[in-house]
Amino acid sequence: MTDITELAQREKFEAWAEHACAAPWGYPKKRRTTEGYSEQIYTCMWTAWKAASAELVEALERAQQRIGELENYAEAEATGADKAAEDSVYWMKRCKELESRTVKLPDLRQIVSGGRYVWSDGVFNYSQDVKAALTAAGIKWEGE
Repeated sequence: MTDITELAQREKFEAWAEHACAAPWGYPKKRRTTEGYSEQIYTCMWTAWKAASAELVEALERAQQRIGELENYAEAEATGADKAAEDSVYWMKRCKELESRTVKLPDLRQIVSGGRYVWSDGVFNYSQDVKAALTAAGIKWEGE
């Protein structure tokens, strides 16, 4: 118990002792002499008061310490939660980048009269058409 806590307890005790002395049926009133209480009775009452209140003060101090620990823990968890939220935003963007998409590629064959197909004029021109279709769909591609 700190000095200031003990001082506050002492003031409370003295207020209680004055009130208890005023009660006509109270034990302290019966023990009071014309000069006040004997030092022994006053000391016994003060010791009893301290014993009763010390437990409460210790419980309060433990509770305040636990509150401090939990506040530190909550602050650390909040920092971790912020980091996790940032990471999730990054990974959501990354997933969207990697998402598969369907792209309709240009037909390699060309229809000529009579419903017959003929092959277009080579693979080079077809690859240019494929690259253009992929770019139009927003897909990044590499290669030759």
